[in-house]
Amino acid sequence: MYDALKITFFAMLILSGNDGYADEIAEKPTPPATEKSPATKTPEFYVFPIGINNDSRNIVPSALVRGAEDGKQAINLEDWLIPLEAVTTALNIKTRTLDDGQIELRSPEIAVRLSEQQIHKDKEIGTALSVAYITHLLNATVSFDIGQYALVLKLPAGAASTNDTQQETKKVISFEGLETIQPDSFNFSAVTQHLHVSSQKKTVNISGNLLAVGNLDHGSWYVDINQAVMDKPESWRVQDLQYFWKTDDADYVIGSQPTFWQNQSGGDFWGVTLLKRDDFKNVPQSTGGFDPVSRRTTGSIGRTITGQAQPNTLARLVDRSSNDRMIAEVFVDSSGLYTFNNVLSNAGSINEYDILLYPNGILTAEPERVRSSFVSRATQLQQGTSTWVVSGGINRSQSTNTANGSNNQLNQGNGTTTKSKTPYSMLDSWGHPIGFAGGASYRYGLFESLTVGAGLVYSNGWQLLAEYFYSPSWFPYVSNIVALYDFKTGKYDYNSQAQLQLLDNLSANFTSTPLAKQAFLNWNALSWLTFSAGGAVNSSTTATVKPRTWFAGTTANGRFYETFASINANFDSNAVLRISSSVNRDAWAVGYQWDGSRQKLDLSYKFPESEFEYANGHSLNISAETNKTTTSVNKFGMIVWQYRPPAALNDGRILADVQVGYGMGTQGQGLLASLSTVMIPGVELSANYQDISIASKDRQFSLNIYMNGRVEPTLGLSNRSSSVQELRGIGGLFIQPFLDKNDNGQYDDEDSLYIENSDRLLQIDGYPVTKHNIEIGLQGLYIRQQAGKCRLDLDPAGYPVEGKPSQESYAVEVPSGAYATVLIPFSVTYTIAGRVLDAQGNPVDGVKVDAVLSEKGNKGSAISNGAGVFFIDSLHQGKYQLIPDGQAAHSETVEIKSDSKTMLEVTLKK
Repeated sequence: MYDALKITFFAMLILSGNDGYADEIAEKPTPPATEKSPATKTPEFYVFPIGINNDSRNIVPSALVRGAEDGKQAINLEDWLIPLEAVTTALNIKTRTLDDGQIELRSPEIAVRLSEQQIHKDKEIGTALSVAYITHLLNATVSFDIGQYALVLKLPAGAASTNDTQQETKKVISFEGLETIQPDSFNFSAVTQHLHVSSQKKTVNISGNLLAVGNLDHGSWYVDINQAVMDKPESWRVQDLQYFWKTDDADYVIGSQPTFWQNQSGGDFWGVTLLKRDDFKNVPQSTGGFDPVSRRTTGSIGRTITGQAQPNTLARLVDRSSNDRMIAEVFVDSSGLYTFNNVLSNAGSINEYDILLYPNGILTAEPERVRSSFVSRATQLQQGTSTWVVSGGINRSQSTNTANGSNNQLNQGNGTTTKSKTPYSMLDSWGHPIGFAGGASYRYGLFESLTVGAGLVYSNGWQLLAEYFYSPSWFPYVSNIVALYDFKTGKYDYNSQAQLQLLDNLSANFTSTPLAKQAFLNWNALSWLTFSAGGAVNSSTTATVKPRTWFAGTTANGRFYETFASINANFDSNAVLRISSSVNRDAWAVGYQWDGSRQKLDLSYKFPESEFEYANGHSLNISAETNKTTTSVNKFGMIVWQYRPPAALNDGRILADVQVGYGMGTQGQGLLASLSTVMIPGVELSANYQDISIASKDRQFSLNIYMNGRVEPTLGLSNRSSSVQELRGIGGLFIQPFLDKNDNGQYDDEDSLYIENSDRLLQIDGYPVTKHNIEIGLQGLYIRQQAGKCRLDLDPAGYPVEGKPSQESYAVEVPSGAYATVLIPFSVTYTIAGRVLDAQGNPVDGVKVDAVLSEKGNKGSAISNGAGVFFIDSLHQGKYQLIPDGQAAHSETVEIKSDSKTMLEVTLKK
């Protein structure tokens, strides 16, 4: 009776969840029964074999356990000892021994760690757990089935799915054993000529821009020439000329460039800049040239997240915005604290993490969810990292020469303008220096939440630069101030910003400059309803800028059955109500805009699709507009037919947009037409013509043409005018997979390009090439890729049927501003198909046919089947002797040439 009371009391303590008792269990195993202690007196336990089941399935047929039974039931089952290996095998639990001696047990249902004090070391059965521990720590039920003579272990149902909680691991790129393909030291990659033609009141203006980009040694070079009057070269100006060499930890810039300070000297800056990043890498650049703001930032910042929980709790950090994707997990020790170090947060955005707390590591239980949200500025640095920049040069003023080469100068004495002829020089195409400018700045991650910076700048006088960026990890708030103090004037110029995420759906933003203080509030009340408000206090006022202004508005949108509707309305301190709304249903669309002085109504109908290709993409648009001013009221209405082909380019751009219509209004009536297309190879064209507009009766015409070409690695046309700008910041791969018919490893005229299965053939840094922007040219594939070393692999799934590559992996150094050329020759293989016949013309079975290459002695072989048919494949070009069963007297000669078919047929006599 006393033993039964003791067992009952023991079970009640376990089930009650008493923390103190749970901690005691975690520190030492149940004391063994002794004769000296009546309170712990139990029957003598012994070792015997028994089966171990997982629910109704027998997993371990026989395992030695220490316990006792009376032929009907188990005696003191909670004190039985079961081998740890048998428990983990039966419950499909993975084990791992840690450096501190603890044993980690993990399955989809549980994740716990056992200390040495919780494990029994039995001389006969080895490392073991008591049934009490299995019940308490593993949340499993244990029973004794006397009929099956087995212990039945069962974990609770409803295991948490691990599909959405798998931690993403960055692929490790290995270049071992690969020879690196190096680019040329100089490349002229691409050029774009922009031509702009405008005509109004019988006056025609033709201007343009000439852009070019390439690579020089380690960096990219870029030039932009502004052609103010196309047919007068003396009006052309060098708008930009920049050399940009970037590495993981430094940037080197020569030429035109933006400054890291607010340039108040007028003109633009030309000089030399060195920017250094210490202990961090910059976020990969997408397009464009040197930007001192983004080049001193990092794409992510490591944060520390801490909290409290009961000991033996599994704390799992998940990304709330990515469907609870697991980032990391830790076990809470006896201190009751958990810490996640170096949690990467995306700079410039709100980072939303949750900590899921599983008491005792029971993953089937509903976890406690603790939220952690914070915002990081892109300009904020990791603690202990730093960046500095030194820059020096001159400010340039554009030349005031006119298109006819004369120099207009204002006579300061009498206020009249005189013209003096001056000869044109190369200096005129650049401009004139107007003064030295330069400075140095240093920025340091002082704390995890605080980055500070200081510098000295000379621009029309010496200025002191100070800046700070603050973003705590315990609260979703960020703020920054960048200030300049002018020693000459004694004035401050500053820009301050702050953002506060009050709730998940409520945020506030503040900005402050010497000219104005502004505040904005945004509330996403419902998934379809948003409210916003803001105000400003202006230091400088004019007739249109009041000392204090404010606005309030709302946006609602949603789908109702087959109708999608949206409306935006706001009201400001000038008593102006602005409304913008739209309704879309099937082929119909209606839009309405109102801002007090202007209102416009649009109606659009898209014609039904047809089985005929050119009958699709047609629509009819009707609009009416009224515009009121203090002196007049103008009205205008138009009806326009529009055609957009359903087909599009690989990058999503539509092939063409054609609009033809008629308009009438206060200013008169007339034709309207526009055209934009990318259907012409290497050309992007847009044109617009109108007899009248809402405010003018003058006939107007404009034409924009972008002519895009590549110079290297192959001369040809490009489909994108943005190629030049994109190549400034990154580079690319020019890949030529081809069938090498003459086996010389070079792409010759007789070789055929193989690009049909490029999406399955190529992988860059372990990812399919479809993740990149691909442009298919006449000579190969152009793929945008970050400058630096990358790995290119070939997937056999994309191999041509008749070819095999000589190399399956490549290491490529991608240059800035240019393409690295990668030749991928596929050695063409041939097959000889034939039949072996006897003298009577009957097929002969079982004949071994050898195809011996005369020049090299290499051979292939095959054995004829019952029909006398044989196939010898994987043969290359050359002259082969086909020998049946080693009998040269019956041999035939077959020569494989570059123009041969991939399968050749032959008949052998035996």
